[in-house]
Amino acid sequence: MGEGECYNSAKNISASPEWEFVISKAQAPSNKPTKTTIYVPWSCKKVNEIAPNPLPANWKWQDSDKKLNLGGNTATAVYTDEDANNYENISVEFKITRKACTHPHTAERYYSSPSCTSSGYSGDTYCTDCNETLSYGYTISAYGHDYDNGIITTEPTAETDGIITYTCKRCKHQDTKTLGKFGDGEPYIEGSFQKKGWDAVNDLIKASKEKDTISIILNGSRTLPASVLSGIKGKDISLNLDMENGFIWKINGASITAETPVDTDLSVTNTAEYIPAALYSLISTNQNDFGFHLGRNGAFDFPAVLSVKADASCAGLMANLFWYDAENGVLQCIQTVIVSGAFERSIPYADFTLSKGQDYFIAFGTESLNGRVIHTDGSITDENGAYLRPADTKISSHSIDRNKLTVRLSKGCAGAQGYDFVISKKSDMLKTGKFSKTVSSTGKPQASFKYLSKGTWYVAARSWALDAQGNKVYGSWTKIKKIKITVVTPQQPKIRDITVKGNTVTITYTKCKNATGYEILLGTKYKTSAGEKYPVKKYVKRTEGKNTVTVTFTNIKKGTWYVTVRSWNKTSKDKSRVYSPYSAMKKFKTKK
Repeated sequence: MGEGECYNSAKNISASPEWEFVISKAQAPSNKPTKTTIYVPWSCKKVNEIAPNPLPANWKWQDSDKKLNLGGNTATAVYTDEDANNYENISVEFKITRKACTHPHTAERYYSSPSCTSSGYSGDTYCTDCNETLSYGYTISAYGHDYDNGIITTEPTAETDGIITYTCKRCKHQDTKTLGKFGDGEPYIEGSFQKKGWDAVNDLIKASKEKDTISIILNGSRTLPASVLSGIKGKDISLNLDMENGFIWKINGASITAETPVDTDLSVTNTAEYIPAALYSLISTNQNDFGFHLGRNGAFDFPAVLSVKADASCAGLMANLFWYDAENGVLQCIQTVIVSGAFERSIPYADFTLSKGQDYFIAFGTESLNGRVIHTDGSITDENGAYLRPADTKISSHSIDRNKLTVRLSKGCAGAQGYDFVISKKSDMLKTGKFSKTVSSTGKPQASFKYLSKGTWYVAARSWALDAQGNKVYGSWTKIKKIKITVVTPQQPKIRDITVKGNTVTITYTKCKNATGYEILLGTKYKTSAGEKYPVKKYVKRTEGKNTVTVTFTNIKKGTWYVTVRSWNKTSKDKSRVYSPYSAMKKFKTKK
């Protein structure tokens, strides 16, 4: 027994001097836990982390470092006081339930970006406390290569397959494609190179339904067999025939009405060589404008859509389609569409419905030119035949009379309402736009330049017409004509003084360089010619000698008079007089 006082009553004690007592242990300490079911949050991961501590004094966890799993767990607590040996039961088993995590903190993980060839992943959402994945992401499809137009890296021959190499604009991956040998010409179903030949196309047509579209890579083939056209005739089945050179024919069977279709030439060549450059240069303002030549000529047996690849910069612009009327030598805009769509490799296309061959030109811009006709003479007319631009003109002849040049243009300039003539001593005047003199004519197609100085001159002209706003629309400049003036034009004089005494009038004027003499005109009336004002001849006096700067008129009647002076010399080959411009005209009155 331990230390202390113990009391128990003894009954029926015999007289024997020896007594035997049996002392038993108590069942359990008085503070033995009775509530043995515990619920703890997810964050409590070990027995020793249970808070608040559910154990009474002198009780401890037998395995305090024991991990707690989610859900039900057991743990034993033991009585550890010094009198523990006095009790039968000094341990208690607890049932501990650890609750699931409520995921208060989340984040994303496992995101990966897609590439041209590899798919990506959008990422999972997980709990940063318990690491449990709360939601799974999804696969992001690979971008796929965005190839350029490709370049031919191996030219095909009769014996060797050609190879075209495409470069991805995103990842620079290169892909090659066999063009086949010259003379191969076997088309194939797009995406299935092994399905080659027109028989494979016909088989696919037979298996197709209304509204289906069949895409075919022509692979050098340029003739569409009658059997293919017969297969889709009268059906709403479309063929997309890729020429692989920026042109795609689109033919719908419902548009084929010929009783017996025939083989059809599909060839298209990117060239404007069959159209005079003088025609398309009048409407081509975009560097991406181009012409194309069809193998077919004349009317088509059925309408077909030609999808034409355009430069990416042309997306959203208007594509004006001009047909070259070779018989009449004109370009006629027969259709205008807006460049849109991304039919192949994100390249915009313009779709034109064609019903005839053979040569076409496409002009891109912000304005519809539909109905306009470009003529070989340089003129442009609208759909009603009204001139929007006059024809170009030509210098037909010129003449030189001492210091006067007269330029004559060819007659019959269509649509012209007038002409502008320019002259300069600089041969690059049309580039610089700097001219010595400009003359505009609305009458005869000719103009004169007077009082030209000695030396070499350059002259040109162009026609013009007025648009709806009254602005001049010009034809092209003529070729520059080079001419020479061999005479010396004297200096223009100025009237310094007019003295009137009765009916006598004295005129004083300036002395002029290169002058041999002077001519003084006096009259009661005057006229204006080519911008110059001078009296209608009533009195004329001509002096000789450059130093004579005064002249007197007598017996001048009463009235208002006009006077002007010009100098002259005889530097011409035939010694005829070469005049200066008239001086500024002066007015005076006589009273007697």
